[in-house]
Amino acid sequence: MTLLLAALPAALAGWTATVEAGEASPAELAALAPFLDSCPARPDDWIARYADGALLRFGPVAGHDQRDAEPVEDCLRAALAAKPIAGTAVLRLRWTDPTLDRYRQNVTSVLDQLVGPRSDPGCTTLRFPIQADNTLGAPLLAISSGDPDFDARVTASLALLEGPLPPLPESLRAKLGDTVDVCVQGVRR
Repeated sequence: MTLLLAALPAALAGWTATVEAGEASPAELAALAPFLDSCPARPDDWIARYADGALLRFGPVAGHDQRDAEPVEDCLRAALAAKPIAGTAVLRLRWTDPTLDRYRQNVTSVLDQLVGPRSDPGCTTLRFPIQADNTLGAPLLAISSGDPDFDARVTASLALLEGPLPPLPESLRAKLGDTVDVCVQGVRR
C-alpha cells in the first residue's frame, strides 16, 4: 500500500513530487519545486530513491525506455545537490499537463466504449507513435492488464474505429517526443 506523506501543490503544468516511503518535510519538497520546473517534460510516473541528499536510483515506474530518464535524472541530481533532503525516502515524480490529461481522457473514452464491459479492475496501456501530422499511428501493447483476453479485445477494438483518433494538440508534441501512452480500462458493468 502506498502512503503519501507529503505533496507539492499541483501546478498548472509541470512536475510534482510525493513521498511514497521514508520522510521528507513539505518544506524540503517545496524547496525542490523551482529546480524541478527546469527539468524536461516526461509523461507518466517516475520513482527516485535517495539517501541523505544523494540520488541512489531513478527510473520510470513502468513501460518506458530508461534513456527517457537521463535528462530528468541529471536535473533531479542537480536539484538534490542544491537543496538536499535529509534522511532516506522514495519520491514519486509526475509531470502533469491538463491538456495532456484531457487528450488522454478523450482517446480513452472512445476506446473504452469500443472494448465494452469489463467487471474486473485493470488497465491495458497502449503506446501510440505520434506521426508528423500529430495523428496517432498503430499502437503497441506497452503494459498488459494481466488479462490476455481483455488485452486482445483492446487491440481488436482499434479495427472498429470509424475514423482516426483525435490528433494530438500541437502544444503537447514537443513535450511528449515520439509517443503517447493511453490506458484503456473498458466500460465497467
